[in-house]
Amino acid sequence: MFDKVLDRLSTEIALKIIEMTAVKVEAGLSGRGAAILANAVAGAAPKARVGRPPGSKNAAKPAAVAKAPKFKRDMSCRVAGCKNRSKGPGFRYMCEEHMKLPKGEQIKAGDAYKAKHAAKA
Repeated sequence: MFDKVLDRLSTEIALKIIEMTAVKVEAGLSGRGAAILANAVAGAAPKARVGRPPGSKNAAKPAAVAKAPKFKRDMSCRVAGCKNRSKGPGFRYMCEEHMKLPKGEQIKAGDAYKAKHAAKA
């Protein structure tokens, strides 16, 4: 008698588990799961996702790379006594007024500036 009750109970539990599993499988297949299953049945590999995984804002960001420390360049004109702002390294740190000087004089002014400021570096 006890064996019959135990068998019936185990059968009921197994049927309930199968029913609950079927409901979960159907719910999972209603979205993207159906496409994955269809591709798996057809023998095709699922498409690779592009971008970050859904719901994860920072998961796909690469690890932070150490950057070189930034420094403020001295943008003053390299000609002695000039207070104008230079046009930057592409113009030998000369202002617009001193860019009109001959190239030899520009180089001499740059060398004089380097010699004067070499002690600070």
